Amino acid sequence: MNMDSTEEGLRARANELIGQMAACADWTAARRLAQLMAELGYFPSALQRPIRYLREVAGPALYRAGDFEVVRHLEAHGHIIVDEVMAAVAGGFESFSDVEEPLVEPGGQWQQLVFFEAGVRSERAACHLPATFAVLNALPTELLGAGVVMLSRIIPGTHIVPHCGETNGRLRLHMGINTPADAMMRVGSETVRWQVGRCIVFDDSYEHEVWNLSDEDRIVLIFDFPHPEAKSSCSSARSPAEGLQERVADLLREAHLKGIYMDEQSTEPRLLPDAFLEGKLRRYMTELGARRVELDGLKRLRISTSV
Repeated sequence: MNMDSTEEGLRARANELIGQMAACADWTAARRLAQLMAELGYFPSALQRPIRYLREVAGPALYRAGDFEVVRHLEAHGHIIVDEVMAAVAGGFESFSDVEEPLVEPGGQWQQLVFFEAGVRSERAACHLPATFAVLNALPTELLGAGVVMLSRIIPGTHIVPHCGETNGRLRLHMGINTPADAMMRVGSETVRWQVGRCIVFDDSYEHEVWNLSDEDRIVLIFDFPHPEAKSSCSSARSPAEGLQERVADLLREAHLKGIYMDEQSTEPRLLPDAFLEGKLRRYMTELGARRVELDGLKRLRISTSV
């Protein structure tokens, strides 16, 4: 058995448990587990919990933004991005989609428009916001393959709960586009606020959370790029297609799926559980006497005896 994958599995499960404890407001138990995993050497610290932990990489939660060429490029062209995005939003721009991560408290909403993911460009985003895309596309390709490049919008009243990014092998920047004063982010033990056209750089493997306590949307550009101490092991060594394939493979493994397919008549993906998940689902459905189960908007289970 591969030791690295075993440790990654333990770290992933620990983060899942920490999140579940926090969701139940059992903060004491969540902190104890995080601290224990750090003391055992699985995490750098209780507040920094990457699943893919590069032990040779060490650094703070927040970085001086001006030290990075990607920041200097984006801030020099920030007015182009801000003007185009805000004009599109004012015109009723509807191309954002909900973020899939279950990190938003009930009543909130977090949306995205992806430009690049694992180096693969989104033609949809390029079509809708061509000037912004041109600014991004002028950057070296190795900077575009470390994760995601996207617009992030959270509506008033939204709280994105504490969570950690998957690896300390990259850094993340936020560039402010619409930045109400009552919107803020905690990274590790520090709280920061965005400014229009300016960047914040942080290691998102540190625990972070976001609030929008204002009466307007908070919009930022998110840009993942390789950590300068991890160049030899960052995803830029792979082609964009290989990077995206790896992310899909990771998703399937983590969700216990053996496949996903879409037929020509439907835009809804169909999921094929692996043997482990299929066996567990069959047992649970039999014990419940159910033919259909689903979660409602408040994540409560609804059970039906008919399909």
